[in-house]
Amino acid sequence: MHAAHLKEKTIAGWIAQNQIAEHRAKQKWGTTGSVSGDVEMANARWRWRMTVSKTDDPSLRRLDIEVFLDGDEGIKASATGFIAQL
Repeated sequence: MHAAHLKEKTIAGWIAQNQIAEHRAKQKWGTTGSVSGDVEMANARWRWRMTVSKTDDPSLRRLDIEVFLDGDEGIKASATGFIAQL
C-alpha cells in the first residue's frame, strides 16, 4: 500500500511540473484566475487545477498547481512555479 501511495504522488508531481512547463513553453501571459484540465498518465486519469496570481513584481505571475486522481478529491501533489512577462 505504501508503494502505491508513493507511485501516485510521484506521477502527480510529474503532472504538476508538466503543466508548469507547458504554460512556460506557450509563453502564456494573461489574466489571473484558475484553469483546469485532465490528463491520462500511467493508465490512470488525473485532474489538475492551476491558479495564476499576481506577485509583488508586476512582470511575474505565480502558478500554483494541484493534481488529483480522477474520482478522488484528495490532492496527490502540488507545485508552484513562476512565469515572467517577456
